[in-house]
Amino acid sequence: MLIESESSCVAYRMPRAVVKRGASTASGPIDDMAERLLRFPDLAQHTARSPHRLDDKTSFAPRQILPPRIPWDMKTLALLLILLACTAAQADEAERCKHRWGYVSGCHKRYVRPWRPVFTAAIEGGVSHFDEGGPGKIHSGFGNITTAGGIWGARVGIDFFSWLGLEARYLGMANGVHDSYAHDLLYATTAGILDVRIGVPVPYVHPYIFTGIGVYNVQLTGPAANRRDLISSTSVGVPMGVGLEIPLNWHISLAAEATFHFLVGESFANTTKDKIDGGDFSTVTGVFRMRL
Repeated sequence: MLIESESSCVAYRMPRAVVKRGASTASGPIDDMAERLLRFPDLAQHTARSPHRLDDKTSFAPRQILPPRIPWDMKTLALLLILLACTAAQADEAERCKHRWGYVSGCHKRYVRPWRPVFTAAIEGGVSHFDEGGPGKIHSGFGNITTAGGIWGARVGIDFFSWLGLEARYLGMANGVHDSYAHDLLYATTAGILDVRIGVPVPYVHPYIFTGIGVYNVQLTGPAANRRDLISSTSVGVPMGVGLEIPLNWHISLAAEATFHFLVGESFANTTKDKIDGGDFSTVTGVFRMRL
């Protein structure tokens, strides 16, 4: 009869008569081991899992409780899920950061699209009003006899850096004259402006300031009999304003601007009564800008 022990991987070959249950096994330590294996069938398993060697003087140690083992296929699946989640997070960061013109905090530099000079084109629209004495003072001087009107325009330019741009602008405006002063009169303004835009490098939205120089042609239209002392005027002006731009992606952005146009040497009337001979104007516009 061949009896094997899992702990020592040693085979014991004993006569069948020696290992009968209940028989005496005084022939030696090997016979004693064989008898124990017959009396306790799972002794070999306990011995294999026990850190202690089994001898004549000690009993086998209790079976140790081992933590459940995760199959390799489950481990592989968990690793794949973690890898996919990390890849998706990196893709989201890359997509978010590449549209931010290179100066957004919190974006790793390898995801930020490198800046290069780009050409820009834009259209704008909003409201305008003549004023006198400063931005928004529409109830004094020439602003007191005119009404709010529309403004429209187009721009082309170049952005040298993400925070510095140059634009050439065309503006058109139309502002009426109060009926209390004169009937059926309208001031139509056209302007050509060259300005510089300087941005502030903060995330997601881009505040900026701008200023420049332009030529403003303000033409009075309507019946000559109703014009009284009002006249047309062409003068140089200095636009000064602030804006807030929101990039929708690398190529398209939306902006809002507030501008004060300071006119130099203008004359809108042949009289100085109520200070209607001079004036400036303020505008609030929305801008749709594209980077080519």
